[in-house]
Order: sequence, then structure tokens, then C-alpha cells
Amino acid sequence: MRDSNGNHESTTYRRWERATTPWLMLLAVLSLTTFVLGEALQARARPVLWIEYGVWAVFVTDYLVRLRLSRDRWRFVCSHPLDLAAVALPATRILRLVAVIGRIGAVARGGRTGRLLVSTVALVLTILVAGAAAVLAPERRAPDANIGDYPDALWWAISTVTTVGYGDLHPVTAEGRLVGAVLMVVGIGMMGVVTATIATRLILPEQQAEERLEYASLEQRLQVIEEQLRRLNDHLAAAARADSPHSALGRRSDRPCAK
Repeated sequence: MRDSNGNHESTTYRRWERATTPWLMLLAVLSLTTFVLGEALQARARPVLWIEYGVWAVFVTDYLVRLRLSRDRWRFVCSHPLDLAAVALPATRILRLVAVIGRIGAVARGGRTGRLLVSTVALVLTILVAGAAAVLAPERRAPDANIGDYPDALWWAISTVTTVGYGDLHPVTAEGRLVGAVLMVVGIGMMGVVTATIATRLILPEQQAEERLEYASLEQRLQVIEEQLRRLNDHLAAAARADSPHSALGRRSDRPCAK
């Protein structure tokens, strides 16, 4: 079998990935939630840091175990850039959640279109929530900023990701503008994927119904052709038996001898 990147992996690797993905998802959500709540409520406590470093340590352990279980370690490193970035950059909490969502799309069962839609929607929601918190952190300290609380930041993130851009709220710091640039680039791609996936799910059933009708008609035609070929084969076989030497000899032996 192949993993999410098309590489052959051992059964032990796949079992580990399936067993740890739900827990990593929970930890990534917990880490991102503490970050968002900390920015939204302006609360920074020591337990938040403990949770952050604890989650990061779990992700590092998971990455090292999968690297150890992988058959081709160099290919594993090259084919999992988000996983590497999530453990190499402890402060980028969103990368952990994005990496786990990618794993869920690979190990989850179901149709490919459905998995793509669920993964994309989850990524969009994650980027919205995290982007709002990320832009609020530098903007709150800026003297001339107009994004002062989390609801305003979330509204700005939604308008930016959807490429609407009302202009009522905008970042004034370099860090905030960098977050805005990332959201705009990601938003264009994500919204396109969501739209295309929904359109595919709406159009695909009708196309499948038409294809089934075409297949049924083609199958009926093939059955008629097979029946005609069978009859023709039987007719040719009967004619061949009638014209065989043994049949001619039998016809001559049945005639009366001339005196």
C-alpha cells in the first residue's frame, strides 16, 4: 500500500498514523485554542506556555517515531514538509493543525471528493480563527490601529480570506500586513477549492446517472451482438458438419448399388 504521498510504507507505520492522528488533532486544536483565547481575552498565563511546549513535544515525538518507522527516511522528510515545519517552528501553532488535517484527509475513509471538501473547510476555518488572533497580537499594541479586539480581527480575517475587502478594518503594522498577505493568497486558493468541490458534488451524481444509462444501453447492444454471433457460429458449425467427408461418405453408402 501507499501512504498519503504515494510512498510505500509498512503496516506498523500505517497503524501508528491511524492511532495517533485523532489525538494529535485534539492536541493541535487545544494549542490553537489557547493561543486564540489568550489573544482574545488578553490573558497570558504560565499554564498556557506549559500546554504549548507539551503539545510541541508530542508532535516532535510523533515525527521521530514516523521517521523511524518509515522505509525511506529521506523521502519521508521530503514528502512531509508541513510536519517538519510544525516541529521545527514551535511558535507556528497553525502548522500543526494544518499538518494533522492533511493526515486526516489521507487516512480517513470515504470518497475522495468528500475528504477533500471536509479537509478544505477545516483548513479555512482554522486559518480564519488563527489569522484573526495572529493579526490581533501586533495590531493591539499599535497606537493608530483600528483592529482592537478579537471580533474586529475575525471580521477582518473573513473579509480578507473571501477576497471581499471592505476596507473598514485594515492592519497598520508590518506583522499584521504580512498576515493579511498570507490570508489573501490562501483565501484565493481555498475558496476556489471549496467552490470546485461543491460543484463537483452537485454535478457528479447526474453525470454518473447518465453514464449508467449509457453503460446499460451498451451492455444490451453487446448482448444482442453476442447472441447473433452465437447463432452464426452454430449455423457455420452445422454447415461444416454437413459438408464433412464422413457425411458425404455416409450419403454415398445410403444410395442403392447399381446392377
